[in-house]
Amino acid sequence: MLGPKEAAMPRDAVMHRDVTSQCGLCTRFRVDSEDRFVCDAFPSGIPEAIFGNRFDHRDAYVGDNGLRFDPFPFVEPDRLDSLIVPGEETESDALNDATYDPVEEALRGV
Repeated sequence: MLGPKEAAMPRDAVMHRDVTSQCGLCTRFRVDSEDRFVCDAFPSGIPEAIFGNRFDHRDAYVGDNGLRFDPFPFVEPDRLDSLIVPGEETESDALNDATYDPVEEALRGV
């Protein structure tokens, strides 16, 4: 049974609470019509560094248009801290530097 705060959330947000990514705890997260994980900050696809919890999106990430992690009211403050596990940089993580090109990212489907 959903609590009053959860019942007021969009249906897709409730459905994705169990995503083991910080994204599943964010009000901006959704699955698009092509079954891609997207959000208001990354409408063409969430970067793997963020979705894979190697980057804490409470911090700025190139291409996020100033939109950061926005937790649902039921998210305990330390919950996100327990998910973030910084790891080695991957190819998609490398987009978070001065060479980032949002058009190229959209074309690649990242």
